[in-house]
Formats: sequence, structure tokens, C-alpha cells
Amino acid sequence: IVVNQFFRTASNERCSFFGNLSLGTDISLFELRELYDVVVLAYGAESDRTLNVSGEALAGVHSAREFVWWYNGHPDFSSMAPDLENTDTALILGQGNVALDVARILLRPASELATTDIADHALDALYKSSIRKVYLVGRRGPVQAACTTKELREILSIKNLNIHVKESDLLKSPADEEELSSSRIQRRVYELFSKSASSSLSHSVSGQRELHFIFFRRPDRFMPSIDNKVSGVSFEKTYLTGNVESGKQYAVGTGQFEDLEAGLVVSLKTWKREY
Repeated sequence: IVVNQFFRTASNERCSFFGNLSLGTDISLFELRELYDVVVLAYGAESDRTLNVSGEALAGVHSAREFVWWYNGHPDFSSMAPDLENTDTALILGQGNVALDVARILLRPASELATTDIADHALDALYKSSIRKVYLVGRRGPVQAACTTKELREILSIKNLNIHVKESDLLKSPADEEELSSSRIQRRVYELFSKSASSSLSHSVSGQRELHFIFFRRPDRFMPSIDNKVSGVSFEKTYLTGNVESGKQYAVGTGQFEDLEAGLVVSLKTWKREY
């Protein structure tokens, strides 16, 4: 669908494409402004921003950028080879659309992914994957989750997948209510989490793959194994602070910690722009 839409746009006589150019090297922003009435910089993220968390350089810890580029076939990351065979658990730091997409790739049956345009080297690795459990961890609560309903529905609809959402995490404060009242998207996302929490109580099946949504946690350190690979993440529990009038809340540490074991960690907090 995306390819077809792009093809229709690119075929329009008013559309021109110029590739293999670097802004600031091959052409300047000043020159672009001289040539065009409107200039939109939509270059995305090209490098990583560190979390400044102990253990971040351990083997098995990947940025979302490199992990996504790996399964999307970016030539610079085709040989990355994340270890999916020696652990059954993955931790994803973040709960936005990219985080959900990474979780979907790890949890969806490889036989179904084979019908998509996923890179061949990634598909081969996913056929051999031992990942059975994925944690999606966020600093704030379900009201503040940065995903869209479309992406959330897609991962919740994966067949034979146990979804875990704690009902206690769904309790809303007056500030939460204020946020929900001003955003239709957030209301729909919250409703999906609520339905998942209710459904997980009665439809959980032993032996199936698992997706756990963990809220109110922020990474404190990456835990090493004896062979200097990541073995999990120590999280500080958080609570939200902010006023009802602003409708925006941010996470504050409680000083209480919790460890989650995993042999694969993907961080969604490490993208930065080059310009």
C-alpha cells in the first residue's frame, strides 16, 4: 500500500526526486530557501543519542535505529546479527509506534512475516528466534503512551499472543482525566489498554508468546552477565507529577527499584538528528 501511494505521488509531473545529496555538504539550507517557497526538513534520525545509563555498551543492547534498519534491510546494518537465539526475553524501552513495531517483529510468527517485504537476513534470524516474551516499558502511564490506535490494534491482534496489562496501572488521576479529555487519540489508546487488561484475565493461555506492557518505570542501569552481555535492566519506579490545568505530566523517580531479566534490549530513547 505504501509503495503504491508513493508511486502515484512520484509519477506526478510536479514531483521531482533528487537522491544521494547531503544537506550542508552538497547544498546549503540557504540555497534551498532561494530556490523554493517552502522548505520542509524531514530527514529523520541518522545517529544515536546515549542514555547515559550504566551498562549501555553491553552486548545485546541495541538502539531502535540500528535494530529497525537491520530488519528493514539498510545496507549498513545487514550484518548486525542481534542474538535472538540465546534468550527468550526482550526488553523494549519505549511505548511509541516504533517500539510497537519492534515488538511486532519479534512476536509475530516468522511464517507471516515471510509474506511482507522484511529483509531476508532478518527473516532468517527470526525463524530461528527463541524470543517468547517481550516487555514494552514506559516512564509514564497508559494515558501518556505515545502510540497510535492503529499500531496498538495491530500488535494486539497478533494470533496466539498473551497480552498483559496490570489493571492497577489503569487507575486515573484528575490530571490523567484532563489529558484524556483533550485528546481523542489518547482516549482511544487508553480504551484499548483497558480492554486488554480485562481480556488478559480470562484469555491467557500457557505456552503462548507474551507481550507485557510495563508502565511507570525508567531505566537505571543495564545489568551485565558473567560474559559481559546484557542480562536485564534495573528500573526505578516512577510516579507522575504536574498540574491539572496544564494537562501534562512528567515522571519522577520514587527511589524504589525493580529488575527485569532479558538477553536483548532495544532502546527507543537514542535517536538524534544530524542537522
